[in-house]
Amino acid sequence: MVVSFKELDKPYVSKVKIGNGELVDVKGKGMIEVKISSGTKFISDVLFVPDICQSLLNLGHS
Repeated sequence: MVVSFKELDKPYVSKVKIGNGELVDVKGKGMIEVKISSGTKFISDVLFVPDICQSLLNLGHS
């Protein structure tokens, strides 16, 4: 699986809480392109958090 940002709004600033309770900076928000064996998918409203060394996917619901 290959993932890359197609659009990134760098002025977007926020924080997210990670598993150990630490708050880390969000440096942008945008859309990613995910290439998988069955084709390409786009996911919007993805946060760019460079201090996290692994890609995380949280599908929240309301």
